[in-house]
Amino acid sequence: MNAWLKRWLFTTYHKDVGILYFVTSLYFGFIGAILAMLMRGQLAVPGNGLLTDLAYNQAVTMHGLIMILWFLSPLGIAFANYFVPLQIGAKDLAFPRLNALSYWMYLFGGLLAALGFFLPGGNANGGWTTYAPLADPAYSPGPGVTVAFLGLALLITSVTLGSVNFIVMILYMRAPGMTMRKMPIFSWFIFFTMIQMLFAFPTLLAGLIMLSADRLLGT
Repeated sequence: MNAWLKRWLFTTYHKDVGILYFVTSLYFGFIGAILAMLMRGQLAVPGNGLLTDLAYNQAVTMHGLIMILWFLSPLGIAFANYFVPLQIGAKDLAFPRLNALSYWMYLFGGLLAALGFFLPGGNANGGWTTYAPLADPAYSPGPGVTVAFLGLALLITSVTLGSVNFIVMILYMRAPGMTMRKMPIFSWFIFFTMIQMLFAFPTLLAGLIMLSADRLLGT
């Protein structure tokens, strides 16, 4: 295998993982921007036929999900991966392999969410908040929505694992003499952000499981 490719596929080094997060988040940001331009193009002229009503709802839904969950949040994680270990004197994150696993779960979760556009019935179209009953089969039929939910579940798991990784590193892997009070403000920001994400995203996963049960089990 090519040495360059092997490095990026199997790396656990925090700087490399940060770069992977950065590049991938820009890729998803580009997809979200394309969806935004399609939405604006549809609204530019009354009666425009650029998008069907279903396609427009899908663009609105996936634009919101992608820009918030696959672009903005991972962009912050990219900078956290690259800079926080350097700022606090840690050699790497607490669990480097778990850090790499978090990235790959994030990537494949995003690819699954995008895959819904190519499935019968299209992607999620109930709004980026995916409120019931708009996310139910009666209003959002087809496998695309379920696949998007699976992608969201992978993303949420990725963020939860990553949050634990950062919290443990900041609490227990600082360089000698680097007390919590001496940490740079960016590291403090990441620390409190990860604590919030550790509690917020599992709650989101619980809601996602209930929505999935409504779709698959008719609860």
